[in-house]
Amino acid sequence: MVADVHLAAAISAYFLPHALLALGVSAVLALVARRMFVLRLRGVRVSGVCVRHTYARDGVAEVAKFQAASGETFRCLAAPKAAASARVGDPMEVVY
Repeated sequence: MVADVHLAAAISAYFLPHALLALGVSAVLALVARRMFVLRLRGVRVSGVCVRHTYARDGVAEVAKFQAASGETFRCLAAPKAAASARVGDPMEVVY
């Protein structure tokens, strides 16, 4: 009986931190997914122009210049991809 209690405590001590870590990672992923969904659903779509490319370990990303509804000009960085989807000077859709 005592061995069963120690075994249960050892199992709990092993799995509890891993379960909490998995729960935390799941919560962060859910928040990121929700934010991306809300941006696509409620975001403002404007036309921008590809002004340059950046190269990283993950691939190539476009830098777009666009004008917000307020009249301010911004630059944004697209997610890196294996190959660029726009050349410098090409129009791009931006959602902000």
